[in-house]
Order: sequence, then structure tokens, then C-alpha cells
Amino acid sequence: MPGIRVLKCPRCNRLFTKDRHPVCPECWRTEQENLDKVRRFLDENAGATAVQVADGTGVSEKDVIRFIKEGHLVAATGHAIEYPCDTCGKPISVGRFCPTCGEKLTKGLEGASKKIRRRADEDEDDPRWKKTGPGNS
Repeated sequence: MPGIRVLKCPRCNRLFTKDRHPVCPECWRTEQENLDKVRRFLDENAGATAVQVADGTGVSEKDVIRFIKEGHLVAATGHAIEYPCDTCGKPISVGRFCPTCGEKLTKGLEGASKKIRRRADEDEDDPRWKKTGPGNS
């Protein structure tokens, strides 16, 4: 039988016994209350932005955005909510990046990947990187 897991709550730093939730029971209740406030607000204010939701409910904009990114709101309300792109701040309603920043990131990663592969191919031919020893001649 596994032992009891005691963790420190990442929100309030209280110790709690880990069960289904990643935070202590008190923070979990607060989280659910905040989520309910946001859902009720969106039912009455379809199309509101994350800033408007935060202002209208008293729930922090950071928590509203986290609820969206975790998928708690779109499925629950059927409304897309805008929040800022992680890179440029442009309003988006899906993911972490706007299409422009996402494309830049993809191109940058593709370029870096090609550079790494090219370097690895060059290193294969370099005798300094050849393995030596028993079985590697």
C-alpha cells in the first residue's frame, strides 16, 4: 500500500494530504468558486475578454487566462474568450501564441533543427568524435 503523500500547496504554502487535486482543499474550493463566478459572468456576457471577465468577477486576469488554457471555460460556456499571446500580447482565443508568433517560433525551431543536424553530420566525419576502445575500431 502506498504511503500518504503530504505536499505543500503551491498557492498558499499550507501542508495537505494529496488526493485528486494539485492544491489544498481550501484553495480547491476557492478555485471552484472562482470558476463558477467566471462561468456565470460569461453566460451573461458572451464574447467578453479576459480583462473584462477579471474586472466583472474579481477573479484575477491570470486565473481567468489559466482557466482558459486549461480548457475549463470554452467547453463549459461555449464562448471563446480572448487573452494575450505569450510573446507579443495580441489578443488570441486558442493556444499560447498568435499565428504570427507561432509561425516565427516554428521557423526558428526548424532552422535550429537543421543547424543541429548539419553539425551532427559534420561531427560524424571528425575523427575526434569517433569512439575508440574494444569493439569500436
